[in-house]
This record gives sequence, C-alpha cells and structure tokens, in this order.
Amino acid sequence: RRAGFDVRGGLNKTVFQDNEEALIKIRSTQPAYLHVFSVTQDGAVTLLLPNKFVERNQIAPGQEVMFPNDTLRALGVRLRVTLPKGAKKAREYIKVIATRKPVNLVGTDASTDVFKTYTGGENGMIQDVIKRLAQLEDEDWNETTLPYEVRP
Repeated sequence: RRAGFDVRGGLNKTVFQDNEEALIKIRSTQPAYLHVFSVTQDGAVTLLLPNKFVERNQIAPGQEVMFPNDTLRALGVRLRVTLPKGAKKAREYIKVIATRKPVNLVGTDASTDVFKTYTGGENGMIQDVIKRLAQLEDEDWNETTLPYEVRP
C-alpha cells in the first residue's frame, strides 16, 4: 500500500514452548528507523526497540537486523516467551514499524528498565503511536506483524 517502501521480518519460530528464546530478523527496502513492539495475548505492549542499550534504531536498505543481536545477548538481553498463568496456549505477535524519518513514537520515559511495558489498560501509549503515525505521510512509514504461538 506504500509504493517503494517495504519492511519485512521473521521470527526464529512460529510456535514456541514456554520460556524459549525468540529472535527477530528485520529488513527494509529503504533507509529506516525501526520501532519494535511485543504484544501479548492480554493486550500488554512492550517497546523492544529502541531501548536503553540501542537508541540508534536506524538501518540501511537491505541490511538485516537481528534482535537481540549478539552484543545484547552477551549483556544478558534475551526475549523469552512465556505462557500466561493458567493458559493452555497464547497467540501473541511482534509489531515492527519502520519510519523514513526519526520519530519518537512513544514519547519520552525516564525509566531505567531496558524495555518499557504498557499494560492492556494503558491506552495512552497506543494512542500516542497512532497519533504520531497519522502525522506522517503514508509513504514515510510501513509496518509488519509477526504472529507466534506459545505452548506449554
């Protein structure tokens, strides 16, 4: 729907066992700034990228980005999928939004946490993202969704 600008991604698996590690690969056809979110079955949203360790979220055309990369993994940053308590399985997804210009989609946060999580009841963050994307021209951003399932 946005001519000449494509962002693609993939996960190392589409079905994970509880507590397995997820790895995300992302590629863009244009220079882009990446914003990566994890969305759980209960509606909680975690901003994965940019984060405390990776503030520079720009990628070159055709460059494949792995998240978390080896450097982050060496620092102990891992993406572990977890099954919600009492659930037999969960359907969750990673949302990747790429913008042509540097945009702060979620505002500023003074938190010292590596990742900022917004619970399902905190609609402000999602509204901020939608509002900031609406201010961009259609050709200046694109997105992709990477669904996955978690089982015991």
